[in-house]
Amino acid sequence: MARVKILTAIGGLGFSWQPGQIIDLPDEQAVLWADGVRAEFAGHTPPPPGDDTTKVQEPDGPFDPGAHSNREVLAYLADKGEEEVVRVLDKEAAGQDRAGIAKGRDAALEQGRANDAARAEAEERAARPDGTELAADTSRGGGRGDVPETR
Repeated sequence: MARVKILTAIGGLGFSWQPGQIIDLPDEQAVLWADGVRAEFAGHTPPPPGDDTTKVQEPDGPFDPGAHSNREVLAYLADKGEEEVVRVLDKEAAGQDRAGIAKGRDAALEQGRANDAARAEAEERAARPDGTELAADTSRGGGRGDVPETR
């Protein structure tokens, strides 16, 4: 088990984590969540890669999908931005072109775009040292006439 500190609110079916919350996760999940945007390792360095899906880094150079199983490639892509996802998928298509990876191309690209958006939002939030949120550009229609809605 690895201990991670949550950096941004995350929720899903059966869980809800708040910024600053410290949680314990299995090593494989901790490696995926602790990307510096959603969470970070709390009090220690990341666990060493295992012999399964946790192997996501190449020791010397960029990630090569041909040297990894389908599961390892998809695990690697889970927290990458769109540019890296496209690079890896294109290299895979030019090489082994495995069906298990090819059929997940659209989902991987969508996740890559979402990861980029989450990183941009986190950087924007980090640029506001007081932790305030930006006001909405437009009202949801609850105001009276042309007067800005206040709460």
